[in-house]
Amino acid sequence: MSNRLFVVFALVGVLPFVSCGRGKVESVSNADPSRVRSASYVVVAEGDWPWWAGPQRDFESAAESIPVEFDEQQNCSWNYAIPGAGHSSPIVVGDQVFLTAAEESAKTKSLICVDRNTGDEKWIKTLHQGAFMHTHGKNSQASATPASDGERVFTAFMFDNGIQVSAVNLAGDILWQQKAGGFQSRHGFGSSLIIYKSLVIAAGDNPGSGFITALDRETGEIVWRISRVNESSYSTPNIVKLNDKDQLIISGAGKVHAYDPATGEEFWSSEGPAKTTANTLVSDGELVFSGGGYPENRFYCIDPTTQQVKWKVNLKSYVPSPLLVDDSVIIPQDGGILASLDKETGEQDWKIRLGQDVSGSAIKVRDRLYIGGERGTMFVVDTSGKILAKNKLDGRIMSTPAISGKQLFVRTAGTLFCFVNSTIEKPNQ
Repeated sequence: MSNRLFVVFALVGVLPFVSCGRGKVESVSNADPSRVRSASYVVVAEGDWPWWAGPQRDFESAAESIPVEFDEQQNCSWNYAIPGAGHSSPIVVGDQVFLTAAEESAKTKSLICVDRNTGDEKWIKTLHQGAFMHTHGKNSQASATPASDGERVFTAFMFDNGIQVSAVNLAGDILWQQKAGGFQSRHGFGSSLIIYKSLVIAAGDNPGSGFITALDRETGEIVWRISRVNESSYSTPNIVKLNDKDQLIISGAGKVHAYDPATGEEFWSSEGPAKTTANTLVSDGELVFSGGGYPENRFYCIDPTTQQVKWKVNLKSYVPSPLLVDDSVIIPQDGGILASLDKETGEQDWKIRLGQDVSGSAIKVRDRLYIGGERGTMFVVDTSGKILAKNKLDGRIMSTPAISGKQLFVRTAGTLFCFVNSTIEKPNQ
């Protein structure tokens, strides 16, 4: 899945929570808007891939030398056998690669740290142990991608009838754990954490008590929390600049909403593409693009100034997220179709079939797209719609690749791979 993560019990029980039964979650506002807004943005170190969708949250990398063809032998720098299952995507901070996994027999949910240069395991930190909550067969117990501010790694897990957020330092020590809100699982959890200035933000749309919660990155204290419509949805929010303001955008329950990420105040809302969504919205600064997949199969272009749908098309873009390429929006569809549409009109530029279902999102590297198929093929497609390579790996691919420097990181069902052009000197060799 395009996005996922889960974590721990609440050590910082400073605020009350409603139960996971039906009803609205209690809204909280401890935010000092001027304090949050005056806080610095997280400065991403060169080469880091610190959270879902990449440094700019646009599914794009500036790398120049990522291989086009690769497998377990060709252009493979190292591989790491993952102890447990999960669909979360890897992130990269300095010389460390982080990912999450859940182990069924031990009923544990953990954060894993791997040496970026060698693939050696540096540490595993168990964040939760106990009964697993229900998930859909295509979801996992570790589906949300971690996020890092360069000093801490944050995770979000579905655990103990809630969404539990944890902060772990780069050495693997737990700094704090906090319950963001109650969670009633229909098909599991699938929304990755996002970082905004001094905050780490978790979205928990669910049929019991939907919420978005912002926590202080240093302390875990809840800064603000808003109630959402009680429906299951799995989208990861995005933060974009619209009308010269930072805006947190998210879809779900047949709507698209934009909030102030500093306070949770609603800026605007519009009709959305579907009751249930599971991908991340993108924006070019003027328009917002949103896909949906259940029960409606639609894709929308929304004008936030008028709060109206500018154009719509019928296609299933449920789990994979769209991305923008020049004047086009490229839409990966769950059934394995890639379509490129004119972002102003919605008219189709091109369409290709990959031949297998897709749950991960695509990453753009220069004029190429990297996207994994559920039967274990990592496709490389140029932005004009030509398939350049079909790289078969062992194990299905449900996550999104990460790129750092000259390295490509791909997670399959049981393995984390690091690929690098064989003509380039491999790290530490």
